Amino acid sequence: MTEKLFTAKEKKKFHYCLYYQKLREARWLSHLDLGRTLSQALRRSQLPIVYSQGYNPHPKLSYSPALPVGVASITEMLELSLTKKLKPEKIINSLNQQLPPSLKALKIELLGDGKSKIANLKRSFYLIKIDLPKQEQQSLLEKFFSPASGRQNKSELTDILKNWQVEIRHSGKNNIWLDFCTPINLKYAKIIEVFRQLADKSFSGWKIWRLKLE
Repeated sequence: MTEKLFTAKEKKKFHYCLYYQKLREARWLSHLDLGRTLSQALRRSQLPIVYSQGYNPHPKLSYSPALPVGVASITEMLELSLTKKLKPEKIINSLNQQLPPSLKALKIELLGDGKSKIANLKRSFYLIKIDLPKQEQQSLLEKFFSPASGRQNKSELTDILKNWQVEIRHSGKNNIWLDFCTPINLKYAKIIEVFRQLADKSFSGWKIWRLKLE
């Protein structure tokens, strides 16, 4: 079947926000590889996608802020445009048939003209599991709520943490699980640096997931 390319110049467009998971093997995809995988899946799905102009047309897509290689996400976001208004289940089913199992489309929302959810994102929500003995967990938590006691860059640490929200999900004998929320513009490397400073030790036994964006 010959694939028809609808370019961005055409008038009739319907804008959507797609929510998808990036788990297991997919967490090892770089942001560039993730973009290629999603773009190829959209091409193969035969959905009436709006493409860019030029000699090498490609789907016009907008992505939520990138995560580093190795970080899984329960909910990522992708904005795209179609030339037809389709039922959400048709879009989801067509796309999931072309995606690997570790990448799964969850839901899709129709956006108003000129509107973007990704452009208006304010916060990222995460879950982190830290391998830390029970006797050291309280010290870590106290530093979260009293960041001036951090060992280095006290002023910077205080400024960063005043915009965080942190809650304990589970505290075990050898690990602690924390839900936390950060401003959308805080880079992942800075998040890990904060945990390393607060733990005041080599921060190697940990795992993190992005839960949602809003």
